[in-house]
Amino acid sequence: MALAEDDFRKKILIIYVAAGSGHTTYSRAIQSGLEKLFPGKYIIKEMDYIKEIGPASFDRSSKNIWKFMLNHPYAGRFFDSFCENFQPLARAIELAWSQKHIKNSVRFIREYKPDIIIAPHPQTLRVAVITRKKLGSKTPVIGIDIEPFSGGAVYDHPGADKIVVFSEQAKAMLMKKGVPENKLPVFDFILDSKFLKDYDSIENTRKKLGLEPGILTIMMSSGGDGIGNLEKYIKATIAHNLPVQLAVITGRNANLKEKLEKIKQPVDSKTILKIFGFIENINDLIFASDVVLGKGGACTTIESLFMRKPVIFYRFVTGNEKRSIDYARKSQLGWYTHTTRGYIKIIRGILKNPETLGHIKKKYELLNFKAGTEKFCRFVNDVLETGVKGLANR
Repeated sequence: MALAEDDFRKKILIIYVAAGSGHTTYSRAIQSGLEKLFPGKYIIKEMDYIKEIGPASFDRSSKNIWKFMLNHPYAGRFFDSFCENFQPLARAIELAWSQKHIKNSVRFIREYKPDIIIAPHPQTLRVAVITRKKLGSKTPVIGIDIEPFSGGAVYDHPGADKIVVFSEQAKAMLMKKGVPENKLPVFDFILDSKFLKDYDSIENTRKKLGLEPGILTIMMSSGGDGIGNLEKYIKATIAHNLPVQLAVITGRNANLKEKLEKIKQPVDSKTILKIFGFIENINDLIFASDVVLGKGGACTTIESLFMRKPVIFYRFVTGNEKRSIDYARKSQLGWYTHTTRGYIKIIRGILKNPETLGHIKKKYELLNFKAGTEKFCRFVNDVLETGVKGLANR
């Protein structure tokens, strides 16, 4: 919808790349948070940036590279290691690779004239900074490192005004890479408001979701793209006839959903299998579960930790994800295993000693993870009200 020429509201531009769910999830959480706190005050536009401004070939290649890394985690770890150890070269390669996109970005930003740019993706953060420099603009650029316990080199861009992080650990890592401390504000987790809803009980939530009450329930997920061998963990659970309920999310992977729905179980199986596709109310499913099994992505980590659920991490793609797993293990909030043998051992241990989950819950209470969406949105509002000079002191 075209904007009226006399609409003088300030513009907030949120740009990301929809590779995986994390960057999209946080972008939309920020948008909805701003709209709730400041209804009608700003024009807020969130964009899958490369897809919307092009070129289409660059968008496809960016997302295909991420899917390739999901299917081949060792390639993801190599890419991560390369960026960490050869950052100047990695930046030069990306700069050459993304020239057409940068030209499109310069044209778009010149015409749209945003008053602030928020970039919860390293690729769009770099493009925003380069675009601003080419235009000679003073538009504030705020990056967000969505990995909760890792300050990755891909987010180390000296041109950003601020790079938001979610932990002191992530802040320390970026400071070691040379990012000034005053550019690294630490916020609590950015979450969609649906994670803040009040629940009456786990059993009632299970009933609404079509899940059975009174049985150990494990939510299984391999991210929004549904890439990862969940099938072997499901089959192992059934083969060992464990008395548990598996609530499996297949994301956007329709083929995986169809494949899992064809898994055959013995008539007298004690394992209950429920298959879900891509769901918007993942908060309800996490709340209704006793344990979460997933990869070490930002969404799985942050959402599970915030809802105080033990996590069994079964895979990771990059070093950033590995550091989330390391945090959960060190804090005794979860486990890591890449084998069905290790997974079965963990589940049997919980079944044998149910108090294990109670002990983990107590650890969560001490850590007291909070949602920082409202605080971040107020930070954005303050920047827009005070301008660049005010930003320097925040």
